[in-house]
Amino acid sequence: VKQDLAEIESRKQAYQSSKGAIDISTHSQLLMKSATETSKEIGDVDIQLSALNEVEKYLKDKQFSGDITPSTVGLKDAALPELVSKLREKELEYTNMSKTVAENHPMVSALKDQINKLKPQLLESINNQRKTLEASKLNLNSTNNSLASVLQTIPQKERDLIDISRQQVLKSNL
Repeated sequence: VKQDLAEIESRKQAYQSSKGAIDISTHSQLLMKSATETSKEIGDVDIQLSALNEVEKYLKDKQFSGDITPSTVGLKDAALPELVSKLREKELEYTNMSKTVAENHPMVSALKDQINKLKPQLLESINNQRKTLEASKLNLNSTNNSLASVLQTIPQKERDLIDISRQQVLKSNL
């Protein structure tokens, strides 16, 4: 990433020297900043959607075992990580207890019932969050497209410099 950033900075300097593009207008800078922020927000939404997909896959694919719990890092809703943690705790209890107690024991059955009740709650929470995030992403993409249209009206030299500067900001943030 550092090498990419250095390369972009060199491209920017070379472009400014060769094309005589010294500075970009304040309006263009604001547009670039908005486009960069919108792109970052879209990336954040994509990370959250990916985390939701991993949790959903974990819930649908696994039976009580020693599987590693998927990461909920990046999710903004605190309820889902709590539910995942609670589910994992119950699954560990179930796994440990089923090693020493018969499957039909009331405590094992009770844990299994608790686990089976938590999963639908988690799946519903995932679906609700996914809907919210997808709606947010649609709005962000619409905003991004609008900004791109406005940026297309800027003269070519200035637009090229904005594109290079935007890449520089994105790489720098990474």
